[in-house]
Amino acid sequence: MEISKKLWEDFRKGLENRLRTKKDDLKAVWDIPEERTNLYDNLMKELAEDLGYYFRPQFLRIDYALCDKERKVPLIFIEFENNALLIAEDELRKLCCVSAPLKVIISVIEWSDEPGYWKNGGYKKIY
Repeated sequence: MEISKKLWEDFRKGLENRLRTKKDDLKAVWDIPEERTNLYDNLMKELAEDLGYYFRPQFLRIDYALCDKERKVPLIFIEFENNALLIAEDELRKLCCVSAPLKVIISVIEWSDEPGYWKNGGYKKIY
């Protein structure tokens, strides 16, 4: 199996498992961007441990790098963005400038069925 596909499958499954264990915590901080970021910081560190990687936060100005434990070479770069509209401005460009078998962007889109819930709008519309 191609290495990037295996990395993706392992990462995705591991992330899903970690998110299940943090479900109540995530609900509690969902509408507080700073707290949500802190939760993801801890979650990514735990995920790196689960998958057997060396965890490097803020490596090369990228939020997280999951690295080979022996050589400390990044295998997965991860960018997390609280504002989905800013992905193309910064995070995507950063990931394009680094080399690793897998690059991941995790984003949050603010929407609600309740008008005015999010300060930046974020009202869900169905077309």
